[in-house]
Amino acid sequence: MRIYRFTPTIRGYAHPWRSVAGRWWPDGIDLGPAMDELHDMSSFGIRPHADSRYDRSPEEMATSDFPVLSLQVPVVSERAAEKLGFHPERGLDGDWMDLGRRVRPIWIGRDRFFAVQPLLTARGEPSAFVPEASSGIALPRGEIVHYHTRMFEPDRLRGEFFTIPAHQPFAETYVTETFVDRARAAGLTGLDDLELVFDREPVAPRHTPPPPEDLDRPSYRRELEWELFKGRGALWSYLDDELREAFRRAILDGLLPT
Repeated sequence: MRIYRFTPTIRGYAHPWRSVAGRWWPDGIDLGPAMDELHDMSSFGIRPHADSRYDRSPEEMATSDFPVLSLQVPVVSERAAEKLGFHPERGLDGDWMDLGRRVRPIWIGRDRFFAVQPLLTARGEPSAFVPEASSGIALPRGEIVHYHTRMFEPDRLRGEFFTIPAHQPFAETYVTETFVDRARAAGLTGLDDLELVFDREPVAPRHTPPPPEDLDRPSYRRELEWELFKGRGALWSYLDDELREAFRRAILDGLLPT
């Protein structure tokens, strides 16, 4: 069994742009009460992103079949949903019925896509992730802010686009080789940069560190990674300066993709 961190290709494709402050994720997607509370800006008169419409950035570029809104909420094209058998309006493949029930329509520019509800794990619920056999980046008080070497028990998996419970609500999603192989066989775009993290055993990170001077250059991928890193650390009451230094070291050590 192979497991991939779901990190679709960004370079060369447009992505949905979050044009509102506050709650940015689509209507019908649940990231947990902590995310709702953290992004509640109703006291400032800012409403949640309830219409599920996003601008496309850059406008002149096409989107892939898996455009990147965030690393928390996967997005798939209608073409991908149909080819893989989980389009909710065009018949569900028996293998993907659960996935078909977890998609919510969104619009990127004028085009319709689906956001996918990630599989969250309630406190105390069994999980396929095995933290005691995994390794990660530890903060000063011992919290693991990012797992770079991950152990899983595949027999416990409940479906595709699952998360690591310890990092909820700032949890990236993972998929199995079944999903990836079928998507690639169908000719779907945007899967070249998926990170293989488990192949019957944990796979150590293989990221090429950038030159130190490149760390200050804008990068959408790095921005998304920082969003998760910072969100987790903030929940544990770490300051931005502390987290940014740990984030910088992790990139230069090749423990995070950029």
